[in-house]
Amino acid sequence: CQRLLALQGDTYLKRLWCVIELFTFMEIRGREEDIEMRPIPGKRGTLFDFEAPAPGAPPEEVLALVHRHRDKWVAYLREFDSNEASAYLAEDRERLLATIEAGFG
Repeated sequence: CQRLLALQGDTYLKRLWCVIELFTFMEIRGREEDIEMRPIPGKRGTLFDFEAPAPGAPPEEVLALVHRHRDKWVAYLREFDSNEASAYLAEDRERLLATIEAGFG
């Protein structure tokens, strides 16, 4: 796996399973530049209140938006607190938090 594409809706970084995807990728690759965060077309992201591409937008428009907001994503990920993320099942949440703690302390 060389790159990770994460399609971001307004809850992506609040859901622990999604964060585990990022955590696992970073453990394997360890390079922020290999993660591509894209807003879901037609949705407005509430994490940063940035514009989202229109459905059917050409790829160059989508990529321009991604690059324009990359610094916001990186800053958010650096300040992320896994204790604030949720999981549907309480036992999943505890197991996933333990995995993160074992990897990052």
